[in-house]
Amino acid sequence: MLIKPDRTIDALVAEHFFGWKWTPNKEHSYMNWTVCEGIWSSDVPDYTSNIAEAMKVIERIIEMYGIVRIECRKGAVDGHLVEITWSSSEKTKRHALYRDESLPLAICKAALDAANIYREPKHDA
Repeated sequence: MLIKPDRTIDALVAEHFFGWKWTPNKEHSYMNWTVCEGIWSSDVPDYTSNIAEAMKVIERIIEMYGIVRIECRKGAVDGHLVEITWSSSEKTKRHALYRDESLPLAICKAALDAANIYREPKHDA
């Protein structure tokens, strides 16, 4: 998949939470994102750098999983701490905790981790 390294998390969010697919454009001989049938885009939204787009991720998690607990805290040194917890329809509790200087990035990483899509070494809370 040809994705700019700094946009990998955005791509994972678009695929998992919004159903975007990385597909060939047969008319123009290149790859693009299929948003839904007949609608495509050359790039995914900036979920990790735009707080309005990150809030769409939270809204989508609530739509998908129902009751979701999200807690965001700002620390003087460590940046933003985001904790996401939900229980899926299979009664499986999901939990993720991420700290980052960027609140949108912390939201996206925590959402992907709680969905078992993304993991990175964690720091103590």
